[in-house]
Amino acid sequence: MFIRGVIPVYHYATLVHEGLTFYLVASPIGLAFIGLRASFDRWQAQHPKIHLQEDVDTMALYVEQLRQYFAGERQVFALPLDAQGTPFQKEVWQALLELSYGETVSYSTLALGMGRPKAVRAVASAVASNPLLIVVPCHRVIAKDGTLANYREGQALKRALLDMEARKG
Repeated sequence: MFIRGVIPVYHYATLVHEGLTFYLVASPIGLAFIGLRASFDRWQAQHPKIHLQEDVDTMALYVEQLRQYFAGERQVFALPLDAQGTPFQKEVWQALLELSYGETVSYSTLALGMGRPKAVRAVASAVASNPLLIVVPCHRVIAKDGTLANYREGQALKRALLDMEARKG
């Protein structure tokens, strides 16, 4: 949907899980963003030409599948996605979608699996720029030495997601 044929209308809703409020945003095509408030504010600032409307009904499928994930009832998401990025970023995000629930992989192993063994830093940068936390499971990528490495919403959330998947997987 567009306003006056120029400004795209995106819808959003929130889901509270264990005291954290997750913001979910969808374009007319599909899910465009998931993150906590500070990241949501940054995402909005990076997309000033988008008209954002809260719409619980339009977002119900997205919110329900994320709720199911947190409840341990869903391991794979069945949602239309509309993550905006470069072709390389989208290639990395597609590789992330191929990771199984509870599986972890290092940045170097991910790069190797993509046929880009020398692009570890570029792969890590693309992982870090993933706008669809959890649904595109960047939390499953860890450092080569087994440490958690960085996560946009903090290492505590990354650890909690990995621990939850290990318990419920």
